[in-house]
Amino acid sequence: MAADLFGGPSVKADLVATQVADSDGDGLADSADNCPLTPNPDQLDSDLDGVGDACDPAATHDLAITEFKLTATNINPQTRSGTFHAIVRALNLSTHTEEVQVFLDIPDIPQGCAFTSYRSPVSGTLRPLGRATFRLSAKISCAASTAAGAYKIGAEVEIAHSPGEVESNYQNNFAQASATLRVP
Repeated sequence: MAADLFGGPSVKADLVATQVADSDGDGLADSADNCPLTPNPDQLDSDLDGVGDACDPAATHDLAITEFKLTATNINPQTRSGTFHAIVRALNLSTHTEEVQVFLDIPDIPQGCAFTSYRSPVSGTLRPLGRATFRLSAKISCAASTAAGAYKIGAEVEIAHSPGEVESNYQNNFAQASATLRVP
C-alpha cells in the first residue's frame, strides 16, 4: 500500500470538474447574468426590466413636457357649456422610440359645473430625441344656478411612457397652467 506525504495510506480519488457557462467572460454564469452575451460585471439595470444596461436598447427613459397651455373658456348662455382645450408639447430625451400617454387633470371647477366629456389621456409615439404636440380637451357644463363670474381654473398635465418602464427624471414629466372660465 502506498503512503501519502504524512505517512498515512493514500487514497485515490477522481475529481470531476463542472464547468459553468459564462459566454461573455464577465465572471457571472449565464444563468445569473442579465446580459449573458455582453460583458457587464456590474449588472447595472437602470430601468429595472431585467435586461442589463450593456445590452438593453432602451436602458433609460426620459420624457419632458416643454410647454403646456390651457385656453380660456366662455360658457355659452344658450347651451350652458364650453370646452377647455389644452396643448402639450413634449420631448423624448432618449435615443429610442417611446409610446406615451398624456394625462390632463382639472381638479377645481365652480360649484354647479361638471365635466361632460374629457379627452384624456391621449396616446402617441415620440421618435428618438423627437418632439410632439398633444391636444386634449374637456367639455364643461354649468347649471343656470352657477354664480356668474370669471373663475381661475388650474390644471395639471403629466406625460408617461409604457407601463413597466422606469423614468430617469420625473421632475420634467409634469406641468401646470391656468385659464379663465367665464360664466354668464
